[in-house]
Amino acid sequence: MSERRDGAHESAEGQELVPHSGMPRWVKAFLLAAAALVVLTVAVMLISGGDHGPGRHLSSATTRGAALPQVTG
Repeated sequence: MSERRDGAHESAEGQELVPHSGMPRWVKAFLLAAAALVVLTVAVMLISGGDHGPGRHLSSATTRGAALPQVTG
């Protein structure tokens, strides 16, 4: 295999080979899957009514406006 000035390679049979450039296929597939997961997550958050955040994990008594105990120290 020999390299030409323009960066292309020639095989032993004299056929021109295209120089390898760009991202590997597995990287593109991984990025596409990650982007699809992000879009799906955002869609589920929007469709579910926007009930998100740390208050979601508190008891119902706390979210109704009940006072939290004061910590003195």
